[in-house]
Amino acid sequence: MQNPRRIGVVFLICLVSVYLSPYTGYSQEISSDDGSYALPKNLPGTPKDRLGYPDDSEATDIVAGFKSPPKGYGSVPFYWWVGEELTKERLLWQLDILHEAGVQGLNISYPHSHPDSDPELNSKGYGAWGLTLPSDPPFFSDEWWELWDWFTGECAKRNMGVGLDDYTFNTPGNKQWPDDIAALPEMREYQGKLAYGDPIMVKGGVLHEFQIHGSLVSLTAYSKTEHGLDGNSAIDLLKGAEGKGKITWTAPGDNEWQIIPISTTASFMLHPRHGTEIIEHYFQKFEDHIDPGNRKGMNYFFQDELVIDLTRDSWSEDFTEQFMERKGYDIRPYLAGLRYDIGDLTPKLRMDHMDVVVKMAEERYFKPIFNWHWERGMMYGCDNHGRGYDPVSYGDYFRATRWFAAP
Repeated sequence: MQNPRRIGVVFLICLVSVYLSPYTGYSQEISSDDGSYALPKNLPGTPKDRLGYPDDSEATDIVAGFKSPPKGYGSVPFYWWVGEELTKERLLWQLDILHEAGVQGLNISYPHSHPDSDPELNSKGYGAWGLTLPSDPPFFSDEWWELWDWFTGECAKRNMGVGLDDYTFNTPGNKQWPDDIAALPEMREYQGKLAYGDPIMVKGGVLHEFQIHGSLVSLTAYSKTEHGLDGNSAIDLLKGAEGKGKITWTAPGDNEWQIIPISTTASFMLHPRHGTEIIEHYFQKFEDHIDPGNRKGMNYFFQDELVIDLTRDSWSEDFTEQFMERKGYDIRPYLAGLRYDIGDLTPKLRMDHMDVVVKMAEERYFKPIFNWHWERGMMYGCDNHGRGYDPVSYGDYFRATRWFAAP
């Protein structure tokens, strides 16, 4: 037997008590805006024997529950798989120690390197703070998958859960599934962000000529007032300009007008297949590589510091149609109001825009990922960006994070 004092880097560098709570309720269909779909009675069923989910079959008072937690409540330490060779003998020795200590689950983690301390590793580029520190066997290699399958089964034998923390893997530039998805032609070229050109000042009675290009989604003139722009005076210069390379326009009256050109640029946050591609490139790989008899042991994934691109500039190639269907008016002539004050229309416009953005993100990103986990009785936890101090991180903080079982 190995010396218990020589635990090594591969063991628990950082022990953090994490209590994974169950989903408090999210239906598979977004059918209303009043939150009723979040009630437990409206939840679809999940597979039985959901390892890791808290057992609420027997009511208990809070003091007794703390003294003797029900099944599914307990510590889930970070378990760093780096530093020494990942052998079955060593992992099994550590797993038995953890099991005897009452640990209910394990969060397999990998730390990032440092470009200054690990220049060779990061010489060909990296994301954020550095590439993932390598392990032996290498992450996602055939040998690693065989080890993960075996380890998952060993956890299942001990009624322990195990999951992967995407801490460094989910960082764009770190040569994992985010980069694979971003490299897909349909993602790389998808127009999902608004780009504002410099405002053009014009005077009434003067003829102006404008070049039209494919990425231009709004070219709107607004009459200037002492307080800013008058949204009620908006003139959509693109109306009827389809197929033309340029348009000419004479500003009416004798007052000043301001024209705001708005184009689109690449971003795939609201791509219809965004969530589906994440499932195919990441989550589904685990199901494909784990023997059905061992799957009971893997009961969750952990999203570390969820960062998603939902802002006032969010767009999609079908956003005009989506917005019209949900809000009943064409947003394009008023897009300038997302960045500029266009008078009394501004608050409604911004709320309507973000409401549609978040709904589309729920349907195209959050919901597919949630459903994949829910249908398998698995949890999906997240460490939210900014630890909750930045409520605009997700467009609508609560609507976004309700799709996770947050620790």
